[in-house]
Amino acid sequence: MSKKIQHFLHRHLLWLLWVSQDDQLGCRGCCKRITGSIYVCFGCDFYLHRFCNELPREIRNFLHPCPLLLTILDYEYICNACFKTGSGLSNRCERCEFDMHVAGTQRTTIETKELIQHFTHWHPLKLLAPNNHLEVGCAIWQALLCLCL
Repeated sequence: MSKKIQHFLHRHLLWLLWVSQDDQLGCRGCCKRITGSIYVCFGCDFYLHRFCNELPREIRNFLHPCPLLLTILDYEYICNACFKTGSGLSNRCERCEFDMHVAGTQRTTIETKELIQHFTHWHPLKLLAPNNHLEVGCAIWQALLCLCL
């Protein structure tokens, strides 16, 4: 007997199935081709990767003060973190109309050493964890401060 679930991204029940590489199915969430274990709604031809199914419904990210809800958008959007277009899944704040790629929210951890350019600040920003407290710091001002010490 196949496993069925009710997922917050879709109004009907989804069935867990296995599909081969020969099937030409696309995930509604990430818009990529699906093989292996997938969730399916037969009535709507709705397909979802097992990975996309397991994403959290709500996240918090240092780039936006409100909680971001996982949503499937039926149109292209501009990510407010990297300014590139996206489609399908978005971590979205409806109140502020703030969208962020799912991949971007998953990469942003304390271990991240990358610099990001965010629209709220002229200089690149770096994720810092001084005294075990997560915050974003200006990479330019941090470098200048280090040179002055």
